[in-house]
Amino acid sequence: MTSNSYSQSTPTLLEKRYEGKWIPLVLYVLYSVTHFYLHDFGKVLPHGLWFVWLFSVVVLDSQKLSKSLKSRKYSLFFIFLLFYFFTSAMGVGLSSGINRTIAFAEVCSPILMFDLYRKTSTKKMRFVVIFFVLILLFNAYFLYQTVNNNLWGLNGLRNIGDFFEENSALANVFHLLYAISMTTMMLFYIVIHNQTYLSFKKRGIVVCCLLLIIIFFSYIIIRSLYMTTLLSLIMGLFLSLMYGRQNWILKTLVILITFYVSFFVLYDVVVPPLLQLAGDNGVLQMRFEEIHSLISGELMQGTTMGARNDLAGNSWKTFLENPLLGINYKINDFEKFRYVIIGNHSQWIDDLARYGMFSIVLFSFIYKSMKPMWKDYPLFPLFAIYVFIGIFNPVFYFIQNSTIFFYLPMLFAYLTRKAVNGNHSPNIV
Repeated sequence: MTSNSYSQSTPTLLEKRYEGKWIPLVLYVLYSVTHFYLHDFGKVLPHGLWFVWLFSVVVLDSQKLSKSLKSRKYSLFFIFLLFYFFTSAMGVGLSSGINRTIAFAEVCSPILMFDLYRKTSTKKMRFVVIFFVLILLFNAYFLYQTVNNNLWGLNGLRNIGDFFEENSALANVFHLLYAISMTTMMLFYIVIHNQTYLSFKKRGIVVCCLLLIIIFFSYIIIRSLYMTTLLSLIMGLFLSLMYGRQNWILKTLVILITFYVSFFVLYDVVVPPLLQLAGDNGVLQMRFEEIHSLISGELMQGTTMGARNDLAGNSWKTFLENPLLGINYKINDFEKFRYVIIGNHSQWIDDLARYGMFSIVLFSFIYKSMKPMWKDYPLFPLFAIYVFIGIFNPVFYFIQNSTIFFYLPMLFAYLTRKAVNGNHSPNIV
């Protein structure tokens, strides 16, 4: 069923009663309040955006959702969710088991979002876009109020204040711009991926906004020297050049070659002179040395990457010692054993340690979600980086580390009016 035909379908009872005007907002507020106490505020921003987007689609397209959830793939997801709840309830009690189950479902929300994001009609999609503009302002305001309280913790920017230590007001402005940029990128991702439904009367304004966002993120990469984002930028540039080609295997090979060439250039050409320029600047020198150690393969010599590998290794050892059902149901206080039994630095390996071989059910669900996207270029890199980040980081860094990766191809597609997801070019009015 096409989007146009669906937009003319009979509204559901839920749509007639609530019209979708306040349910997503209530969900977002409740979600933000709980995560403000459970996590730092920086994770509320990306988590909340995924959460609201998912439930906006769920609430506004309940008919489509019911059909999607009847598939065999989602039966695997619900089986694992029940097992997750069962082991969590045994280990930490019923209420904590419920909370952890909800948190796990949220980790998998991008998978649900990938399946549902095409299902909204024009009228509903316009509402979602307007709603996200309001969320942008909401997050920007509260992030601005908390930038000095260490409640946001955006990865790769924790030392950014050191660059502005003589001007705290400038640091506050920088953090506010970062929050606005982060949320705006998510907004434009939704708009561009749904360009079949939306039209832009001021195309030049949209393009300029996207360019400014990418320039700003490039500046962040240069100043924070966060390696994952730096490599994502390089990958995004090459993917932009390859956009429109159907052979994704060739794309993957080119990406790998790009990695190796980039490593070689950084190792022999870029990093050594930058180390000399850094001089007595401890933050810069630490970042450059980290990059140099990563490129040279010295991962286990006390660097940040080496520490992450050690923590992931702790989870792997726990899995080998508890291969069948994992360790989640055995202990009732993970805080005492954090980083020792469960490393908390590799989502998928941590899941193996927690749930043992039963995690294969989860991995099967991820594979079944990923397979149809191999030929759907704009979604494939997004989903692939989601899986990749899950190996080396908790998945909640997904948005923070990967946005630049797929926004450059999206911008290229928009500028050249190439088809996205097999649909026609943007409807520019």
